[in-house]
Amino acid sequence: MDFDYSDDINDYVSIAVLKSTAGLWEGYWDLYPAVSLLFIDIMKRYPDSYIRLHAEADFKKFLQEERIWIHQKLDDEKSFALINRLSRVLEDE
Repeated sequence: MDFDYSDDINDYVSIAVLKSTAGLWEGYWDLYPAVSLLFIDIMKRYPDSYIRLHAEADFKKFLQEERIWIHQKLDDEKSFALINRLSRVLEDE
């Protein structure tokens, strides 16, 4: 049996994160794994905690490396839109 990383992970992530966090992935649920939302959700749920700072630092590292995979998996328009959407989260925080 093959493990479809994107579908299986996204099913779990969509259940685990806040609706407002899940909204960030609108239009991408069937296209790309939503692992980034786990970092973002922690940042939203615990804004004044140490874990929030830790999640933000890890998210920045994760996004830096994930950009390559996003560009390889998605077409230019979708990849740039998703990366911009994720980058804005850091600006808004």
